[in-house]
Amino acid sequence: MTVSTTPLSKPFSRDLTLESVLTTTASKDLRGGATTLWGLNFHNAVGGAAFASVKIYDHNGDGLVVGTDLPEMIIPLLAGANVTVVIVEGLPLAAGLSCAGATEDGNVVTTAPTQTVTAYFETA
Repeated sequence: MTVSTTPLSKPFSRDLTLESVLTTTASKDLRGGATTLWGLNFHNAVGGAAFASVKIYDHNGDGLVVGTDLPEMIIPLLAGANVTVVIVEGLPLAAGLSCAGATEDGNVVTTAPTQTVTAYFETA
């Protein structure tokens, strides 16, 4: 049996980006420049009984100081949570999409989650 991959058409001009492990070190410029954020999905692994929060930055990552620079958005995640956010009118990120994860809420970022926190970003 032969397995083949057939690319499907792209009916919606949007991309889905997976960031599989969020830590206090920023994931920088995930889309390679300016983008519009349309949707997000986060999963805080069931194995960890810990709270986590995801910080979203309008920043290309050069010189980004997580815990000092203010994020555009903070998403709190309870242990085992699966959270989906739809941004109906889109959130323009002129400098780029960067993100980080922490066990603290708000702009405080000192401790990385010990559990796996994954994120999907829908952008255009």
